[in-house]
Amino acid sequence: MAAPLAERGGAEVLHQPGQPVVAQAARNPGSKREPGEGILGRAGGEHGDLKGNRQDAECNGTLALGLGLALAQPETPVIVITGDGDMFMGLGSFATLAQQGPGNLTLAVLDNGLYGETGGQETPSSGRADLAAIAKACGIDDARMVATLAEVEDLALRAHRVAEAPCVAVLKISRDDPGRVVPVREGAYNKSRLRVALGLSAD
Repeated sequence: MAAPLAERGGAEVLHQPGQPVVAQAARNPGSKREPGEGILGRAGGEHGDLKGNRQDAECNGTLALGLGLALAQPETPVIVITGDGDMFMGLGSFATLAQQGPGNLTLAVLDNGLYGETGGQETPSSGRADLAAIAKACGIDDARMVATLAEVEDLALRAHRVAEAPCVAVLKISRDDPGRVVPVREGAYNKSRLRVALGLSAD
């Protein structure tokens, strides 16, 4: 059995050469997504400019933005990558996701038990709270904890197809701080970048 992610350098193991990409946006700003595949990302310690391959959302808005994209483009797999802090600030999004039920949306929550953007305070998941269990209680049947590379590979296959219902995966990762880059926060620029990434005109 593969070692848990937290023992193998956290999110670093999510992208293995020659294997399907699940969360390449979290660590690999120069990587390319498959045609027609949408990737959204927002975690306090995982900022970066992906040259149009990813759109940063504001705190507690990542899943909501991804849900809108998934509903607008139901034939396109949408992968939303965020952190546990972001989700704890927007738990109601789980209930909305369950209500709408888009099968083309996969949410990957990188859970290190910390609020990365506000100084590293512990989130409730560092104690007894379980984001996968919360998602399941909201009505998301495919809500899972991911702790081994085999489970990452299974998630990769799920993320790149359109299923009957959405998937929520919580990936426990290391608390190591690899450093971060603050993204552009100018609203008009980010709106145009998102539109271009979706194949629309910039304005």
